[in-house]
Amino acid sequence: MQMKRKPKFGQNFLVDDAARHAIVDALGDLGKRTVIEIGPGHGAITEILARRCHRLIALELDRALAAELAFRFRDQKAMFSRPIFERLCPRVRRPM
Repeated sequence: MQMKRKPKFGQNFLVDDAARHAIVDALGDLGKRTVIEIGPGHGAITEILARRCHRLIALELDRALAAELAFRFRDQKAMFSRPIFERLCPRVRRPM
């Protein structure tokens, strides 16, 4: 299921396979690192990060996308959260 972009979140989804691999490759060895991904969207980069890093924390404002990602990566060491963002950044204006 492909969700529509929500302009209020400034969403643009990465679709180029070579670009997503190049971005993660540029990060080097992540095997022992915790990675924080901000705005994972549909998980184009998340999919690669979840396999390569020790722990992944993805901060997604869009509730529907956060739920989609949590289900999709439920068997991996990844955490997808809107509430964490709200606790860490309580004064940030969030479009709802």
